[in-house]
Amino acid sequence: MFSPDGVGLLSFDASLDGRTIATGTVLNGEDASIYFWDARKPTVPIFSHTSTHSDDITSLHFHPTVRDRLLSASSDGLLSITNTAEQDEDEAVEHVVNWGCSVAQTRWYHDGAWAASDMETFSLWTSELDKILEPNFKEITPLAQYSWEPDYLIGCYLSEDRLMPIVGSNSYANLTK
Repeated sequence: MFSPDGVGLLSFDASLDGRTIATGTVLNGEDASIYFWDARKPTVPIFSHTSTHSDDITSLHFHPTVRDRLLSASSDGLLSITNTAEQDEDEAVEHVVNWGCSVAQTRWYHDGAWAASDMETFSLWTSELDKILEPNFKEITPLAQYSWEPDYLIGCYLSEDRLMPIVGSNSYANLTK
């Protein structure tokens, strides 16, 4: 799939009510864009933001309970929270932080966000993008019956009351009891 100007899309999400779709592009020249679409009229975007990020937009996620909040992340190191009800980009960006490393993925959890970098680092943020914690997921102890150590973060699973990192290993693992 491509953006209206023919640039490849790298990320997308749909709002809680399914009416708004956000798509993020790869870097094209000096621009990486977030396009906002009305799902009922998907032929042309309703508006776009072109200066929130300055590199590939790697992750877009609408808030799970607040309809007009979008969390975005990019290879430029920025995490951003945007009010999607506001078309003017300068007014729409509510919080932005430079993590200092290329962001591979991010998601909302409870009232904050988690992010993972391309360099296998992990961080937890408040809803205003203040860093809470930068734990080392490689120190996660696997269940007792497994004999391996984590090398990389696959993602995170949000249970009812906690965030659980899903990790993988590049080494042979004895997966039998």
